[in-house]
Amino acid sequence: GVKRTINSPTFNIIKSYKGDSLNFHHMDCYRLEDSDEDLGFDEYFNDNAVTVIEWSQFIEPFLPEDFLKISIDVVNEDERTISLSAHGEHYLAVKEALDCV
Repeated sequence: GVKRTINSPTFNIIKSYKGDSLNFHHMDCYRLEDSDEDLGFDEYFNDNAVTVIEWSQFIEPFLPEDFLKISIDVVNEDERTISLSAHGEHYLAVKEALDCV
């Protein structure tokens, strides 16, 4: 339900968007590679919103216990592979539903 264009938050690290029924948080944690700073991630992970994190490995200690990891790997210039890894029962069910598509 987000009506605005969603751009990478590279310089802001986190951008939030108001949706019709759910809010959307987009994080780009690339610049946090050598940082152990908690930017209040719990506030974003616990507000019943959809949160997408690029470079999540750089904030791994702050990630919620349950999440769905989506990996996109480059095969060649025109082809990508997508793999899903579920953490927690809810996301296992989501992964199973998506595997059927």
